[in-house]
Amino acid sequence: MLVELSIRDFILIDRLDLSFSDGLTVLSGETGAGKSILLDALSLVIGGRGEIGLIRQKKDQAVVTASFEIKNHNTLKSYLKEIEVDVQEIEQDGLILRRVIKREGSSRAFLNDRPISVNALKGIGELLVEIQGQFDAHGLMRTSSHRQFLDLFANHSALLNAVREKFLYWENCKNRFETAKLELKQSIEEQEFLEFSLNELVVLSIKDGEEEELAELRSSLTDAEKNIELINSSIEYLSGEKGASIILSNVQRSLDRVSIKIPSVLEAIDRAIVELNESEHELARIANKINSDETRLEEVEVRLAEIRSLARKHGVPSTRLAELAEEIRGKLENIKLGDNKLRDLEEEVIASREAFQNLAVELSESRKKHGKLLQNAVTSELPEMKLDKASFVVQCTTAEEANWSNHGCDEVQFLISTNQGNAPGPLNKIASGGERSRLLLALRAALATADPLPTLIFDEVDAGVGGAVSSAVGKRLKKLGINQQVLVVTHSPQVAALGKHHWQVSKSDGLEPKTTACHLGKDERVEEIGRMLSGEKLTEEARLAARKLMEEQIN
Repeated sequence: MLVELSIRDFILIDRLDLSFSDGLTVLSGETGAGKSILLDALSLVIGGRGEIGLIRQKKDQAVVTASFEIKNHNTLKSYLKEIEVDVQEIEQDGLILRRVIKREGSSRAFLNDRPISVNALKGIGELLVEIQGQFDAHGLMRTSSHRQFLDLFANHSALLNAVREKFLYWENCKNRFETAKLELKQSIEEQEFLEFSLNELVVLSIKDGEEEELAELRSSLTDAEKNIELINSSIEYLSGEKGASIILSNVQRSLDRVSIKIPSVLEAIDRAIVELNESEHELARIANKINSDETRLEEVEVRLAEIRSLARKHGVPSTRLAELAEEIRGKLENIKLGDNKLRDLEEEVIASREAFQNLAVELSESRKKHGKLLQNAVTSELPEMKLDKASFVVQCTTAEEANWSNHGCDEVQFLISTNQGNAPGPLNKIASGGERSRLLLALRAALATADPLPTLIFDEVDAGVGGAVSSAVGKRLKKLGINQQVLVVTHSPQVAALGKHHWQVSKSDGLEPKTTACHLGKDERVEEIGRMLSGEKLTEEARLAARKLMEEQIN
């Protein structure tokens, strides 16, 4: 329920604070006083479009704040949880929405002084308030909302949840089937390539870590030529014409001719010559071995090239080639099993569709049943609204399968015929503004106990009617106010007399016109209703008529 509305620097309003209570609240005033400005301000703070033109002249920003009392509104609580708002805090402290529009074009929204998006603000506002004007297209005048209101009237929440669950499962099955079908088609198209690729990988038979081992071996083998040169040079130093062995042999012969025998030296030289010869033979053996590894180097080079070429071909590191072979085996196996898997998924789609449709049919039958009840409930209200010749129809038809949704298979539309003999048609095309307003009132009366919307606002719902019709409209508004908070902007004294609360809106003249509002007591209400009865000049007769009208409504 709307508790307070605070407006700052908004169009013709510089500073205005209004408080509201339950029941029917009337807002009256002369034409052009600014009654609709109040509704524009409220519309802004619940997510309406913000424009620079809404800011009062010579001011930098406009600010509108609305405070709400939240009780037993589970739909709102669920939405607040979705946008991560502390519901317990809202229940304790109330809900305060604020909207700020700045001259430079920026617009900001707040929930209990915490910034929120305008979309979130709008989502909250739609669950708190409906502002219904004579010629607008909101609320029940939107065809898209008719199914929602019929479901509210029928209390379909549990059945709707079950239908939604079945629909989402059916959608999931269809998606999995289509994905599997596409994958199978693509797999069949690439089957030949997969088989060829797998054969390449199997023939190559790559071992884990093989590339790294081969790279190290190649590095070692590529140094062979340099090693051979160094070894051959060393052999030359040992056994060449001027090598160490020749030099030692010459030393040995010279010492043999010495008259003094020095056996220890000669023995050392003999040992050195023997060791040099052994070293020469070992080096020669190593050189021969290195020469034989040249063939091995070629083999390593070829093996590395094959591994790396295959890795580049498949766009994977060589370390993943073995894993890739297993993946390809899996794909080929899936191709073999694909037809069976696809048939299983198709059967699952058929079964899930049937399960959804069975529940959707149950929901549809309930909608048709409750549609007649809603039709009768609204129709019973029409004579009181002075629409004796009108007929109201709830049309529930099965939609094309392409239009089935998590709401079921139905298209629901409210139709009306305002004259006997005429075929019912859409509300916004058949009925006049005044007729639509009264029909809206009848609809709201029928939905009063089902719709969780706490606050309804009617902007000149009595326009174009008078006398007995105005009185009927007022009575219906008052009755509607028993279960919901109702605010009505009116020019009708019959409607104004029925209000539990009454605000008078006025505009001061001058260089800077200003809209204000005043809460009226009993005597002040007599004056205002008398003005509404008499026009420009308030007479004593009008005052007496106003008192009588108010007393009649109380009785």
